[in-house]
Amino acid sequence: MIRTRVFEVLEERGQKQRWLIAKFKSRGYRISESYLSQIKAGVKEPSPHFIHAVCEVLAMPESRLFYDEEREQAMKGKNVKKVVVSGPRARTPNQARAKSMSPSSAWGTAPPPWFRDAISTKPPAKVSSSPA
Repeated sequence: MIRTRVFEVLEERGQKQRWLIAKFKSRGYRISESYLSQIKAGVKEPSPHFIHAVCEVLAMPESRLFYDEEREQAMKGKNVKKVVVSGPRARTPNQARAKSMSPSSAWGTAPPPWFRDAISTKPPAKVSSSPA
C-alpha cells in the first residue's frame, strides 16, 4: 500500500490540512477534506490524481512524499550476508572482499599470461640491437 509523508512535510512547514485543501481548490483540484483525512489515517490509498496534485502544490518530487509500505518492510527485513571464515586462513571481511575481487576469480583459475605479464614486477627484457 502506498503511504504518504505529506502530513509530516506540512507539519515541518507549519501548515495545516486546511491550507492544503485551499491550495488544491485554487489550482482547480477537487479533493475533499474527508478524502485527505482517510489518506492520513491509512484507510485509503492515495490516487494518482492526488499524488500529482500534492507534488504540484508542495513543489516536491513524488519520491519524497510517497513510499510503498510493503516494499519498505521487505527492505527492512532483508538479511545481509556476512563473510564468515575460520581456520588458519581466516580473513577479515575486507580481505575476503579483496580476494573475491582478484583477477584470478574472474577467470576461474589463474589469469591469462598477457595479464600476468602486465602486472609483473620484473623490469622489461632489454632488446639488443645487432648491426645488420
